[in-house]
Amino acid sequence: AERVKQENLTIVCVPTSFQARQLILQNGLTLSDLDRHPELDVAIDGADEVDSDLNLIKGGGGCLTQEKIVAGYAKCFIVIADYRKKSQSLGEQWKKGIPIEVIPMAYVPVTRALTKNFGGAVELRMAVSKA
Repeated sequence: AERVKQENLTIVCVPTSFQARQLILQNGLTLSDLDRHPELDVAIDGADEVDSDLNLIKGGGGCLTQEKIVAGYAKCFIVIADYRKKSQSLGEQWKKGIPIEVIPMAYVPVTRALTKNFGGAVELRMAVSKA
């Protein structure tokens, strides 16, 4: 936000979460959405873990679907992660499972398919403090 003001940059921000929306507003940046800006020049996001081949685990914050939609409408998608997210292979750092978002009507059949095809346990994670 400081650089936008100092350099008189023109940017429009399309958030992928309620928290990101609040940060945009608190910092006086221009808030928008995909209805008004269906084509984005760049989308910037973080990752939960990144391996040496640049494969990612994303979605730990609970906004995976929104993140994927915004990234899909951007000409360029940039992921930023610091050294704490780096691993040789996925699963070394991030120990909370692979996030997948499922619409409510598909929860039961998706759970069955995941268990049947991949084994393991499926855990429903409910959002906390989400508006």
